Amino acid sequence: MDERCILELCDPDAVPLGEALQLARQVSAADSAFVPHLSAFLDYLCGYTYPDPRVIERALVLMRAVSDERSFARRCEQLERRGNPLIAALIRWIEAGAERRVTRAQVPLAAVVVAHAPI
Repeated sequence: MDERCILELCDPDAVPLGEALQLARQVSAADSAFVPHLSAFLDYLCGYTYPDPRVIERALVLMRAVSDERSFARRCEQLERRGNPLIAALIRWIEAGAERRVTRAQVPLAAVVVAHAPI
C-alpha cells in the first residue's frame, strides 16, 4: 500500500469526509495492512507536540470506521497513554459523541415527542 493513500484520506482539505470513509472501507477490505498503517500514522502524529487536530480527528474517524469496536477502543487507550493532551481530548470528544448516539438510539421516539410536547 502506498503511504500517500493514508495521507490523502486523513487530509480534510483533500477529500470530503464521506468520500474518505467510503474509500477507507474499500481499501481496508482489499488490503489487510490498511489498519496497521493507519495506526502507525496515528503513532507518528502523536510524536508531535502540536499536531494538526483536524488530521488526527480524521484519522481517528477513519480508524473507527474500518476497525471493530474492541480494537478501536484498545487503540484509543494506547494513544491516550502516550500523554499528548490534544490526542486525549480528541479521543474523549469522539467517545462522547458515540455515547450520545447510543443513548439517542436507545430512547424511543415517542418518549422524546411526549417529553417535548407543548403544555
